[in-house]
Amino acid sequence: MLGPCLQNEPNYGRTAFQPESLFAFPIPVLPVNLNRPAILLVLGGAGARVKNRSKKEEMSVAYLVEPLSAAKHRRNDFVCEFPELTEFLRKRARKEMQARASACFVLVAEADPGRIVAYYTLSQTAVVLGQLPEALAKCLPRYPQLGATLIGRLARDLAWKGKAVGRLLLIDALRRCVRHSAEVGAVVVVTDPKDDKARTFYESHGFLPLDERRMFIPMERLAGTMELGRK
Repeated sequence: MLGPCLQNEPNYGRTAFQPESLFAFPIPVLPVNLNRPAILLVLGGAGARVKNRSKKEEMSVAYLVEPLSAAKHRRNDFVCEFPELTEFLRKRARKEMQARASACFVLVAEADPGRIVAYYTLSQTAVVLGQLPEALAKCLPRYPQLGATLIGRLARDLAWKGKAVGRLLLIDALRRCVRHSAEVGAVVVVTDPKDDKARTFYESHGFLPLDERRMFIPMERLAGTMELGRK
């Protein structure tokens, strides 16, 4: 259901995080405190290996990001803080994928690929040119509305609370948005935070207010930062 730029990727459906590109990618979009023991991503097998390291213990977990599959993924095992996001994954996500209304991607542990750790959805939308900051708008075509990619839902299972999987999911979503924009034009990525906590999360990763509800980040900024990650 996705565009050719995603479907024709050699490793479509399974994301691998290169360590050098990850740490380059966050500047200035996803700021990382490199002085924390925190999170290191190292390439391993078909997915991303995440090491949470501290002085007392070291834990290594390998994650994969792939399209939601009714046959493979146990949707009924997923529970997050918001009942509507839990219910969406269990009952509506696959229907929306079949209707081509949105695409749903899940983060799973390599050791238990049927167990959904977290998920996000992407779909196409539009933004009004006049709502964008003048500095950005003056660089864009003068159409009343311009294409955008919407991160519609992003949720993490309660069992993985405090393990920074939300950040991993957002990185994957933004990378996917940039790749897709090469085939289907989109000038920004937008999202609609559910509450103040979610708004703060997106703000900390470079999103700006578009109106009272919606937030955005310029696609050109994301693409430029990803280019830095490849050098």
